[in-house]
Amino acid sequence: MRRALNILLAALIVALVAFAPGQLTGQVGHAEDRVTVRGNYYRETSTRVLQPMVTFRKELPDERLTLEAEYLLDVISSASIGAGALALGGDRVFTEMRHETSLRASTKIEDWSATAFYRYSTETDYTGNNFGFGVSREFLQKTANVSLSYSTSFDRAFRITNNIGANSPWLSSGDTNLLRIHYLSAGYSHVLTKHLVAGVNLEGIHAEGPQDNPYRRARNGDAEIHPWQRTRGAASVWARYAIPKAKMALEPRYRFYADNWSVEAHAIDLRAHFRPIKHLQMRLRYRYYTQSEAYFWRNDGVWDIDYPWRSDDPKMTHFWSHTVGGRLIWELDGVSKFQGLGWLDGAWIEATYNHAFVRCKELSSVCIDQDFGYGTVRSTRFGDHRIGNLAFSLAF
Repeated sequence: MRRALNILLAALIVALVAFAPGQLTGQVGHAEDRVTVRGNYYRETSTRVLQPMVTFRKELPDERLTLEAEYLLDVISSASIGAGALALGGDRVFTEMRHETSLRASTKIEDWSATAFYRYSTETDYTGNNFGFGVSREFLQKTANVSLSYSTSFDRAFRITNNIGANSPWLSSGDTNLLRIHYLSAGYSHVLTKHLVAGVNLEGIHAEGPQDNPYRRARNGDAEIHPWQRTRGAASVWARYAIPKAKMALEPRYRFYADNWSVEAHAIDLRAHFRPIKHLQMRLRYRYYTQSEAYFWRNDGVWDIDYPWRSDDPKMTHFWSHTVGGRLIWELDGVSKFQGLGWLDGAWIEATYNHAFVRCKELSSVCIDQDFGYGTVRSTRFGDHRIGNLAFSLAF
C-alpha cells in the first residue's frame, strides 16, 4: 500500500512539473485540456484496494477531436479466506497488482457525437482486452438526445498453482480460459421543462466463458463452478430537477436488473446536488439495493450429475444494502486570482466517500454475524464496503 501511495504522489508531481511551468510563464491554457490524478480506495473485511490513476485529455478544436489516455494501477491486498486464499496457502495477507491502460477518442459535429475506446489490463492471473464505440444525436433544438453504445471484451483467466507465482489456464467447466463479454446500451433523454430533464436507458450483456473464482471453494470443499453462459438485462430511469433559488438539484434514479441465473435486483439511487458558494459543489447520496439468489445457489454446496453447479460467492445469494455518501468539489478559479497561482485557473479538487451497509438473512458460511462497532448484524463475510476517492485536475 505504501508503494502505491508513492506511485500516486509521483504521478501528481509529474503532472505539476509537466504542466505548471507553461501556466507560470503566461501561456494561454484551454479548460478542455487537462491532466487528472485520482486515487480510489476500497475497503471491506477481506480486501483492500488502492487505485491510483492518471488521465491526460487533449482537445483538437480544428479537427473537433478529443483524445484521452489513462493509466490505472490496482493494488489489492489482504485478500484472505473471504476471497478464496485457502487455495494459496491459507488466511494470509498478500498483495496483487493490476495494470490498466486506456485510450479514448471522441468527436462532436453539429448534432452528432461519437466516441471509441480501447482498454488493456493485466495482472498475475488475468489479461483483458476491451474495446467499444458509441454514437448519439440531438433532436428538437437540442432538447432530446438518443444514444447507442457497444463494447466487447476478451479476457483470459489463469489460476496460480503455488506460492511462487506459477499459473495455469483456468478452464472451469469448459475447454477454454477465454471469457467473452458483449455489452449493448441504448438511451434517450429529454428536456421536459425549464428545470426538468429525464431519461431512460436499456442495457444488455452476454458473457460466455469461465465466470467463477478459481480459488474459492464451495462449502463441501470442491472447486466453485458457475454456469458457462450468462445473459443479463437492465432498464433504468432517471430525472434531474433544478431548484435555482435554493442552488440545488435533485436526481432520483431507479434500475431493474435480471439475468438467466434467476438473479433479479432493484436499485433506488437518490442524489441531491448543492452549490452553497460560488466555487464549491456538494452532493449527498443514498442508495438502496436488493437482489434475489441465483437458481443454482445451495446452502449445502453439494455437487452431483443432475446439479453440476457449486458456488460460495456472496454475490450469488440474496442480500440487500444501504449506501450513504457525499462528494465535495472545490473549483480553484478563485484561488488562481492570487499572484503566482494563475496556473490553477480551471483546476479542481474532488473528495468522495460512500459507505455501504450490506445485510443478508440466512446464517451460513457466506452470511455471518459480525460486530462492526455499532452492534452485531448479519452481513456477508465481506462485510460493509467503504469507497473513497481523492482527485486533483489541472487545466493546461
